[in-house]
Amino acid sequence: MGRFPEHSGGFGGRHEFAPQRALGPRRATPDDDEGEVADGAGVKRFVQPSEQVNARRITSSASIDLPPPAAKPRTDFVWFVRKDLADVGLFSKPTPNAEAEGAELSWSRNNITRDTIWQVDGLFAVAYTYLNQDYSPFIGVTIAPYLKVNRELHSALSAADNNADTITVGGSGEIGFNMPKRGANYFRAHWSETEDHIANSRVSQVGLEWIPTYLRLHREIPGTYLTYNLNPELRVDYDRRSDGLTPIGFSGLNESLRIGPQAKFLVRATDFGQTLPDWAQPLLSFRGSVTYHWWTEVYSGKTGSWLDASLGYNLDRSGNVALAFSYKKGRNEESAKLTDLFKISLNVKTCAAFFGFDGKLCGGDDSEESP
Repeated sequence: MGRFPEHSGGFGGRHEFAPQRALGPRRATPDDDEGEVADGAGVKRFVQPSEQVNARRITSSASIDLPPPAAKPRTDFVWFVRKDLADVGLFSKPTPNAEAEGAELSWSRNNITRDTIWQVDGLFAVAYTYLNQDYSPFIGVTIAPYLKVNRELHSALSAADNNADTITVGGSGEIGFNMPKRGANYFRAHWSETEDHIANSRVSQVGLEWIPTYLRLHREIPGTYLTYNLNPELRVDYDRRSDGLTPIGFSGLNESLRIGPQAKFLVRATDFGQTLPDWAQPLLSFRGSVTYHWWTEVYSGKTGSWLDASLGYNLDRSGNVALAFSYKKGRNEESAKLTDLFKISLNVKTCAAFFGFDGKLCGGDDSEESP
C-alpha cells in the first residue's frame, strides 16, 4: 500500500552501504607515532594526535567509498476497492489485485421460500503515503479514510432475521520502522463509526494493530507450483454503543474490549519465471485466502472468533474481477452479528493512483509480503 533492497515492509526496506575498497600502502615514516605523516608527495607534515587515525587512512592510490546519497522522500496517493481491512493488508502497500479477495457482489433466488437475496460487501479507501528514503529506521506513514458497506437483503419475510445492513465510515493511520537485520514493525490505529440499519444502533470503534513483517512466512510447497504466505498480527479492538438499545454482541454490554491474534493465510500458483505445463496454466488464475481472528473480551470474559475463507478464480489477467466461493463463520467484525454463511459471488478489486502520482504502491513484488 520505489523499492529498496531487502524489501520487507509496505513502504520499503533496509538500505545497504556500499563496501569499502581496500586501502593502498601508506607512505609514512617511523615517526608517524610522534605526529608526522607523509602526504601524497612524500613530504612530511605535522598533525595533531587526534588527527593521526584519520591521517593514516590518506593515501595517493586509494579512497573510501561513501554510501550513495539518500534519495528524497516520495509520496503516493491511491484509491482502491477491497472486501475489508484484512483484505487490504497494509494501507501503505495494499494486497495486489490478483491476490486480493475484493468486494463481493451476489444475487441468488430461493424458489422454495420464494426469497430473492441481494448482497454487497466491500470497502472503498483512499491512501496517502509519505515514504522516507534515507538511512534511518523510520519507513514512513500512511493516512487512509475508508467506507465499508455490508448489505444482505432478503425479499421473504420469513428470512428477515438474516438481513444485514451496516455502513462503516472510518480512517486509519499507519507508521513503520525497519528492524536492524530484516523486516519491519508496523503499527496501525483505526477509528470508525458503524450504523446498523437493522438493529437501529450506532457503534463507535477504535482499533490498534501490531504488524511484524519479520514474523511472516513466505514458502513454496515442495513438488508443486504453489506458494503461500502466513501473515500474523496482534489486534486490540474497542467498541462502544453510541445510539440504540441493542447491546454489543461481542460482550452483551454497552461496550466491549477485545484482544487477540489474527492470521491471514494466502496461497496461489506461481510460475517462478518459467512456462508452466498446459495442464497447470489455469492454476495461475486461482487464489485462496483464509483469515482467522481469535479474541478474548475483557469486560465479560467471553471468547470468540471470526473466520473468513475464500477461493477465487480471476476472470481477467489483471485480477480486477473474480468468481469466488466463500465461507464466513463467527461474529462479524463490524456488526458483531453471528454469521454462518456459504456464498458464491462476483468479486471486484482495483487499485489506481490519482492524477500526478505514480501508483507504484499498488503493485505486487516478490518480497515475503506476497506469495
